[in-house]
Amino acid sequence: DQDNFDVRFLTTLIIGQGFEEDDSDDLIGMDEPDMMALGAGFSCLYETPYADIGLKFLNEILGEHSGQQVELSLEREWEFGDFEFEPGISLQYQSASWTDYYFGVSRSEIRAGRPRYDPGSALNFSAEFMVKYELFPGINWVAMIEYTLLDDTIERSPIVEKDYEIEEFTGI
Repeated sequence: DQDNFDVRFLTTLIIGQGFEEDDSDDLIGMDEPDMMALGAGFSCLYETPYADIGLKFLNEILGEHSGQQVELSLEREWEFGDFEFEPGISLQYQSASWTDYYFGVSRSEIRAGRPRYDPGSALNFSAEFMVKYELFPGINWVAMIEYTLLDDTIERSPIVEKDYEIEEFTGI
């Protein structure tokens, strides 16, 4: 940890990626990916006077797919009274084994209208906006919305309906 540079090892639960078979009739007969996996890796953060530059590497370690994800991000924080606003953008690389686990169609999953599909690696683009408000000392309300434009490799999958994802979060 330096004044403007930080490196950390991390472990994280990867929650909610993938699908459940009963999400759509089009998914009947698909092997459901686990809705929870475990990742390990590292993150780096370089703080400049203008923006924070982040790099995160994550490897799935339970053997579900053993894929990797690398994310490069740029964020800026502004304070206005008791509010903090933090817009950001990022590029996220997902390895072929990562995308195949969540978006691929294997031979055993083929059916009419759902051909075999082996996606390659993907590069997704995201934009997010976060708001924080200090309710009490050490207790914050946080809200976030993130829009991710999915790579063509993911979008072309026969089990993917849209070329984007929207994630929303609020909490204390």
